[in-house]
Amino acid sequence: MIRADIRFEPSKAEAFELITKVRAHDVMESPSCNLSWFSSWLNALDKAPSIVVFSRKEEPIGFVFLGLIVKALFLGKWTQGYINQAGDFESDQVWIEYNHIVCSDKYERDCVIALLALADSLGINELNISLAKNTDIWASILKRKWFLEATPSFGAKVNLKLISDELSYVSKNSRYQINRSLRTIEKKFGKISIKVVCDFAEIQEYLDVLAGFHVMRWKQSEFGSGFENHIFVNHLSNLVTMYPDRAELVAVYSGNMIVGVSLNLILQNRVAFYCSGINYDIADNKIKPGYILHSQVIKYYKSIGKTEYDFLAGYARYKKSLATDIYHLNTIRLTKRNLRGTIVYLLRNAKQLFLKLKQKTNE
Repeated sequence: MIRADIRFEPSKAEAFELITKVRAHDVMESPSCNLSWFSSWLNALDKAPSIVVFSRKEEPIGFVFLGLIVKALFLGKWTQGYINQAGDFESDQVWIEYNHIVCSDKYERDCVIALLALADSLGINELNISLAKNTDIWASILKRKWFLEATPSFGAKVNLKLISDELSYVSKNSRYQINRSLRTIEKKFGKISIKVVCDFAEIQEYLDVLAGFHVMRWKQSEFGSGFENHIFVNHLSNLVTMYPDRAELVAVYSGNMIVGVSLNLILQNRVAFYCSGINYDIADNKIKPGYILHSQVIKYYKSIGKTEYDFLAGYARYKKSLATDIYHLNTIRLTKRNLRGTIVYLLRNAKQLFLKLKQKTNE
């Protein structure tokens, strides 16, 4: 039997000790849900979130971070839990994908059961799992105690085993744009080249370049650039310097002109594109620096024997154009199936239906 115990807001040292005890086990890992990722994140946080430790015969076999927020709602407080998040925007702008309990796959179902029992005992009204790896395992266990809502997010990836170096698998239009961009930029600035940043002394330099481009592109967006958030910056800096086998920076040049820098997560033969900084100052109606960056990075990873290049979640035209496979990750919200939870669930769904009807009417 698996037991779940929670440590409320442990010190960082305690949190490190708890997750280290799980290292010896054959735990499931995904590009942004693994021990290296969480160690880097913990180092960057001002304080550690609460952590749930799963034990079997008194031996720790898994863990999950649990951010808790208590809000005032009708008839009392409303407690929300966030899986592998801290529960505040600044800490959680370091987004996590393929989210799951860190444990062996053979224990995952029992750990989910234990976590839901713990949530029930703690009086948690709502449990959120952002971009979950597996929706079915939660749905199969809920039965009559929780409502489940799942919001899909677009994801795309490239099966590197199936493609040629010339990217002949992409559409005729996409291939034309990529090839025209390459011809134009090489004529203007020089031959395309790839630089994998391995030198410790250069890592911060290229991370700063990526950050500068990223801020310029996203600072006016709804959530801004993560590189204006010290937790986000420190986390990625920790990751690429402390765990170079799990994250690396790749720069694409045309002559001496930098086209862009991408930060990629590595999990054995899989590569996941996490973020990039692209030099849009060189963009025009013929030069598409984003297409150049990704097409060259895809070709590079294929050349060294990687089998997958995952764009991760979030829709973008270039992802759809360059991908061989489309998938979805679901953000799950569980609401306690009692009187208050039922009212909240029904009101929330009524509001969403109203907004959809309003949008349809305005189209």
